[in-house]
Amino acid sequence: MLNKQNIRESTISVLLASDFPVLRDGVNKLLGNSPDVQVVACAEAENEVLSLADTHKPLVAVIDLNIEPAALSDLIAGLSSRHIAPLLMSDVVDDARSLELLRKGARGIITRRATPEMLCKSVRAVALGDTWVSRRITTRLVQSFQSGLYPELAELANAAAAQSTALSTAQVQPNGLLQNRFGLTRREKQMLEALSEGMANKDIASHYGISECTVKHHLTRVFDKVGVYSRLELLVFAKHHGLIGTAHPAA
Repeated sequence: MLNKQNIRESTISVLLASDFPVLRDGVNKLLGNSPDVQVVACAEAENEVLSLADTHKPLVAVIDLNIEPAALSDLIAGLSSRHIAPLLMSDVVDDARSLELLRKGARGIITRRATPEMLCKSVRAVALGDTWVSRRITTRLVQSFQSGLYPELAELANAAAAQSTALSTAQVQPNGLLQNRFGLTRREKQMLEALSEGMANKDIASHYGISECTVKHHLTRVFDKVGVYSRLELLVFAKHHGLIGTAHPAA
């Protein structure tokens, strides 16, 4: 797995698996145009994937195969056990199925209608160890974690927690800043609450009367303070540490 510091200096090796020739060739060419991504092997069928994975040892496997759900789950689990990040391309996976595939080891789910830019971003994200899913699925995952349905999600929170070094006791200062052990301000906690409700950046901006640019700035600061790289990791981390559910009203 790469880290954030060296991803620009490294080539992300990708195994591409698709039984749709046109899509397979198109994605192959698209990823090949990215200077930091290299498609090292292409599989045309399910039974080729794991053997090619063993031979080429890619960082990421982009999967678009029309196979039975159980077979896909097993394939995802097999790739994950080899420390390969599976990124699923599909337009037909519902929320419940998405959660199940993520439990099996999928690191991301992206629609076939995704733009070239989004596909490359998703490959880079899962190569870093992040999880790439839609905002709706992110919200469902956090709800599942909150309800205790998928205790495995606690591992994400624990991994994120290990990256943070701010350990001071929470206290409210006279200047209005909420000084918790991660140094989050009152406004930053409000951003967290909005994310936990599945709000998009433009909705958060409208709700709090600020610009989308300001929302992005606040969220970037939160990412840096707690040491996570994706919204999913942030929300699971926030729930695990009691940062969701106690936001103060907007000033």
